[in-house]
Amino acid sequence: GIIEKKDIVIVSVNTNEQYKVLIKLIKLTNPKIILCEKPFCKNLAHQKKIIGLCKKKKIVLFVNYIRNSDPIYLKVFKILNKDEHTKH
Repeated sequence: GIIEKKDIVIVSVNTNEQYKVLIKLIKLTNPKIILCEKPFCKNLAHQKKIIGLCKKKKIVLFVNYIRNSDPIYLKVFKILNKDEHTKH
């Protein structure tokens, strides 16, 4: 279940449930890293609460945003696409 000790936890749940899941996860376990899917919580108060709890417990919190406009992402994507087409 959710109570097991893990170093890295990925939270990919419905936005309406994300805050409750994160609170429970942070209070019952102490992972080193939490990776959340976006959107990150429904409001600023919930975001601040989660960030504060993570800081207090020294948990690194990441929010997974697709960076389809990031120049590095675009360059890597272009290279991967080029390599994929040249293999055939």
